[in-house]
Amino acid sequence: VLGEEDTVKGQLIYGSDINAVNVGEYTVSATLPEESNYTLAVAESKDFRITKRDVTLVWGETEFEYNGEVQRPAVVAVTDAVLGEEDTVKGQLIYGSDIDAVNVGEYTVSATLPEGSNYVVTGGAEIRFAIRAVTVQVSWTGDRFEEDGSAHTPVFNCEFDGINVTFEYYIAKDGERGEKLDGVPETVGSYIVVAIIADADNLDLQGETEHVFEITPSQEDENGGEEI
Repeated sequence: VLGEEDTVKGQLIYGSDINAVNVGEYTVSATLPEESNYTLAVAESKDFRITKRDVTLVWGETEFEYNGEVQRPAVVAVTDAVLGEEDTVKGQLIYGSDIDAVNVGEYTVSATLPEGSNYVVTGGAEIRFAIRAVTVQVSWTGDRFEEDGSAHTPVFNCEFDGINVTFEYYIAKDGERGEKLDGVPETVGSYIVVAIIADADNLDLQGETEHVFEITPSQEDENGGEEI
């Protein structure tokens, strides 16, 4: 009857699936109470669907300095999520390729949401990022040693913790590498020590990685075996 449409709508009693929230397919039904002046002339139920909501990912820092550990950008915000659900969506993210980037280079990291999520990533699903070489100062301590029957070598100083260094020794000839030695020198002579640094491509070395040093005769030898 004209003018009673809102009254009839207000009398409707909704049945199953009226409180559907998550993504999925549902059926809702509606009936009128027994005492109503109206009866429903069409189907009393209706199928409906809730589809995934599109979201866009916002990534944080994309430039990193090598530190020997896994580094990658992280999603810092999710746009277009339902108010109050942004943290929930971020917690559901599954990070994909290049998640274990350690060494210097350029990488791509991606993030998706699980099949069961109410959201789907349609923007910012992946991002490029870079790990740059870390600047490291190196130096040597010790240029001259007195022969005493023991091996002698300068100390290699490096400010980067956890660096893996091995050393090679050569006889010095006019400041250049000559014959390679089997170990640390003990006898009088001029030598070159070379620091062999593992993962050197990850380091921007400032300083010399080789060093000339000398082992000189002992004072006792120079004075005919008498101490001075």
